This record gives sequence, C-alpha cells and structure tokens, in this order.
Amino acid sequence: MILPRRPRRVRPGQRAVTVALYLNATLLALIVVALFSRDGAASISLLPAAHAEGPAMGGGGNLYLIPGQFSERTYGCYVMDTDAQTLCVYRFDGAATTLKLIAARNFRQDRRLGHLNTVPDPKDVEVMVEAERAGRRGPAGDVTAPSTAPKSGSNPD
Repeated sequence: MILPRRPRRVRPGQRAVTVALYLNATLLALIVVALFSRDGAASISLLPAAHAEGPAMGGGGNLYLIPGQFSERTYGCYVMDTDAQTLCVYRFDGAATTLKLIAARNFRQDRRLGHLNTVPDPKDVEVMVEAERAGRRGPAGDVTAPSTAPKSGSNPD
C-alpha cells in the first residue's frame, strides 16, 4: 500500500531565510569572480600587497633593524635604538664585503621641532584655513596665502 504524500508545511519566515541564503551565495560567487579577474591575473595572491612590497623590519625591545636601498646598487640598513633615541645608518660594500657606519644621529631633540624646512609654513596654512572658513577666496578660487617664500628654521614657539 502506497501512502499519499502529505503537503509540506512552510513555516513563517522560512521562505525569507531561503531567499537570503541564495542571495548570500550569489554575492559570494561574484566576489570570487572579481578576485580571479582582478588586474587580468588568473590567480589570487594570498599575500597582501602592502606586506609584499614593504621592507621587512626586525626588532625587539628597543632595537629595530630596517633594511634599505640607498641607490641602484647600494644597500644597507638603519638601526634605531628607541631607548637611547639614536639612529645609525650602515652601508654594505659588496666589493670589500664590509659593513660601514656612514651616519649616526641622536633624534631626542629633533622630535621637539614644530617645523623645519617645510613649505608652506604651518602658520601660513593656518591663515589660509581661517580665510577659507571665513569665505575669503582669491580671484581664481584659491585661498590667498600671506607669504609664499620658503622658510626654514626651528619653531619659534
């Protein structure tokens, strides 16, 4: 004896969940297609672009070693000691296979400078911002600066 099938009961809200799941699967498929077609590449790189491009920096405690390329064929590294607040620069001479100290500097006082060799001067930028907020603009729509001459020197504050 074959029993007739009972009609399926659809619970309230079950149809909405089903539609949401199909929509979610469709969006996920679109994201995968976008990743595969990005930049004409047929594969997905598992390394983030920023991680792949930046130099590796090693450090622990208060000492940090940062590799650097100084010119087309010259390499070296920067060594920063955060406790002593010093920065040393070493250049590797490949022909002589030596590592030479080429610069060293204590940056303790450098951090206290407000601006040095900056163009435009931060005070001029402040004046330009205030002029823009007040609605005063120059003839070409640009905010007029009080002076455009480059300034250098330490912060007078």
